[in-house]
Amino acid sequence: MPTREQVKPIVEGKLMAVAHVHQRPPETALLFEDLGMGPTVRRAMALPYSRISSTFGGSPVSQADAGALRTVKESIDLVLQRSNARSK
Repeated sequence: MPTREQVKPIVEGKLMAVAHVHQRPPETALLFEDLGMGPTVRRAMALPYSRISSTFGGSPVSQADAGALRTVKESIDLVLQRSNARSK
C-alpha cells in the first residue's frame, strides 16, 4: 500500500507539468484560481491520476471525480485513496 509521501510528489509533479508552473504548489492551492486549470483540464487529469494509481495496483479515477477536485490536497487525497483501492 502506497503512503501519502510516495503519492504526493508524483501528483504534484503532474500538476506542475499540466499547469506549467516551476514551483511545487502548496496543498491549499486552488486548481482553477491558482493553477489556471479549467473544468476540461481537471476532468482530463483522470487519465494521469489513473496511471499513477495503477502503478500501485489501485483503481482508476473517473473524469467526474477528477473534475470535482478543487485543491492540490484533494487531488493528492483522491489519488492516494484510489491507489490503495484494489481494482477488480
